[in-house]
Amino acid sequence: MKKYISLFKCAVQETMIYRWNFFFGILSKFAVTIVMFYIWRIMFKSNQIIAGYTWESMKVYLFVSFLCTSTISWNAEMSMSKKVIQGNIIADLIKPVNLRTVTLVQAIGNSFFSNLCAIGIMFYFAIFIFKVSLPTDFQIWISFLISIGLSFLLNFILSYIFSLFSFWTSNAYGIATARSTISNFFSGALVPLELFPPLLARIAFLLPFKGIVYIPTSIFIGTLSGSEIYHALMGQTIWLMVLWGISSLLWKQAVQQVTINGG
Repeated sequence: MKKYISLFKCAVQETMIYRWNFFFGILSKFAVTIVMFYIWRIMFKSNQIIAGYTWESMKVYLFVSFLCTSTISWNAEMSMSKKVIQGNIIADLIKPVNLRTVTLVQAIGNSFFSNLCAIGIMFYFAIFIFKVSLPTDFQIWISFLISIGLSFLLNFILSYIFSLFSFWTSNAYGIATARSTISNFFSGALVPLELFPPLLARIAFLLPFKGIVYIPTSIFIGTLSGSEIYHALMGQTIWLMVLWGISSLLWKQAVQQVTINGG
């Protein structure tokens, strides 16, 4: 346990050294949120309700979506590819630790301050600038916190799975871009899933990406309630276990691609 705590501290320190990187990363995501805010405001001037959303609920959706997409700032694909290309992955393989667990701890450490910044920015602008109404039901807050924790883990394991493809290709940027694009689209980070064409909506609701943004956001704004929240949380948990198992199988195949030369 001590070794993982040390890894967490190192990851936090690394983030502080390169603090401008994560600061501008958060700032760029928030800029996109502000742009979407004004686009939606123009659309709601001529429509009081769009796909079941009022302007008030859409404002909340946008800011909570920003929070969900900011929970993990660590880029697994680029980091893993660098290790594979430079041969440093060998050092990780011989260490008496689980690489996936190490990667998760590093992700938590690297995301620690970005989470604090995202929470601070979201609540300041949402409450004091754009006058967003927050839920008063304690159970909604508890369900939301559980859901956003599962959202972080889903985001991590999907990033980790995509990072393992670095064992087959050196194009880490392409892998990271593909994962980010697919995740943002099908998670509801760009627009709520209810606004998708029927076929795309059915596909999106079947995939695990909805657990990253759509589910925690829907819980927060009250789109889901009662047993629906329970089923949504169960869905996030089941997908997390399935993806965890897939990552284990993929890892066994990935390490077979490693060749050690020397004498």
